[in-house]
Amino acid sequence: MGEYESQQAHKPNNCMSHELASSRKDELSPEKVNFWEIHDDLMCNRDNDAYHKIMNSNHRDGEHLATSLMIDALITAKNLTAAQRHDCLDKLYEHIGAVDALKKCIKARFDVDLIDTSNLDCPTLKNKAAVHHSLIEIAKDFSSDPDQEEAVLLASGKRLLKDWTRGGAKGIYRSLLLLSPSQHEMVHSVMYGAMRDSGGRAVFEHGSILVYYTEENLSRKVRHPNCDMGDAKYGLPIFESTVIHEIAHILDGSAGKYSGGESEAGKKFRKFSGWTDGLLPTYDAAQLLQSIIHCLGEDNCYPKSFTAKDKEIARAVAKSVLENEIERYDDISSHVLQAYQDCDCDIHGITDVCQDSRRFEKALKDCTLFEYMRDSWASGKPWMKGRRNDRPRQIHQGYKKQAWYAFDSAAFDKKVSYPQLREPGEDFAEVFTVYHVAESKGKGLKPEQIKWIEDEQLHEDPTKKDGEDDV
Repeated sequence: MGEYESQQAHKPNNCMSHELASSRKDELSPEKVNFWEIHDDLMCNRDNDAYHKIMNSNHRDGEHLATSLMIDALITAKNLTAAQRHDCLDKLYEHIGAVDALKKCIKARFDVDLIDTSNLDCPTLKNKAAVHHSLIEIAKDFSSDPDQEEAVLLASGKRLLKDWTRGGAKGIYRSLLLLSPSQHEMVHSVMYGAMRDSGGRAVFEHGSILVYYTEENLSRKVRHPNCDMGDAKYGLPIFESTVIHEIAHILDGSAGKYSGGESEAGKKFRKFSGWTDGLLPTYDAAQLLQSIIHCLGEDNCYPKSFTAKDKEIARAVAKSVLENEIERYDDISSHVLQAYQDCDCDIHGITDVCQDSRRFEKALKDCTLFEYMRDSWASGKPWMKGRRNDRPRQIHQGYKKQAWYAFDSAAFDKKVSYPQLREPGEDFAEVFTVYHVAESKGKGLKPEQIKWIEDEQLHEDPTKKDGEDDV
């Protein structure tokens, strides 16, 4: 907003527009007369008159008022307060047809840049370096190059982005309207991704989000399999939900301000789903195995026929599987043989060892512990499958190559969506999204969740009203 507040349009000596000066009013349509009168009011510092005319306009008037020329006049009007300017833009944006005019509206209203291939190299683009680094981070999702040279090339080649459409830009405006000014300040740019058809990505450190959509997706609602009928997110608009979800990740940050186990806010939030603090998340295979066995129950992990030594070998193999991130058990023979050796099995002769280990390997693959581990890797999206046993706790990996998390099985009974239970950060993002996107704020959430959001002042801006800072 700062750069627009500082601009002042050129005010001609004769404030009457050329169109009105060269024509009689009865020669113009009522809508044209109304347009030029409001435009002249803005150009001649009669901004308060223009404001009231715009706010009292009807739908048909709005269709004629929402032109690039009028938007430019509104943005640069000298005597409009920021709150008045925001009211006018909010009134007109749905009627704007030009994408460039919508970009200007979003910049003036929220100080957020819509980024695509058309303005990526613009020399006046704010936070240009941050946008470039954000693209590199996003490109890593599609790059297999460990040195990231491929990611840098992919980002610089603009293959990651599409050019914004009118529907998408209006969707961004609608989404940002759901949040408070202090939350807008955390978002610097929004990009339109080309690599997928739906979903999004947040780059915390640069205040950037990227959204994927198709024109068909703009009007779609959240349905199964993301949630069940009756879940709080069921039926909410997909596009707005995606945008608010990704902004929630920016607010949460990489340190987990609202979902992490270190902050007081995070500790309180984690109790809703029973996310484990301390032992998990962990990358330590021994601790992780201990947690998995605890979730399943020691007596449920192995076949009844297993001896104490069999269980010792099974735990050694399981630890090796976790350490090496072996998601499928097509060939774990070497791990079984190593476990036999490490556990000092009393079997003589290599032939006997191999025969016995093959029998043991088959028994392992069919036992509860190994079946549960196989289905708990992030690649299988276990959080989308609901309860996987009748135990009070569940455990799975949140993201590939990253940590595992344990939570209460009862959380599925009060979920807002299935992706919510991927890991604590997703839990926060989904609850935040439902609160702000629901038809009435917080509809469908539990009273304790609403109270937590209000206690953390995530429901509104606690310090100022919209536009108060730059009136």
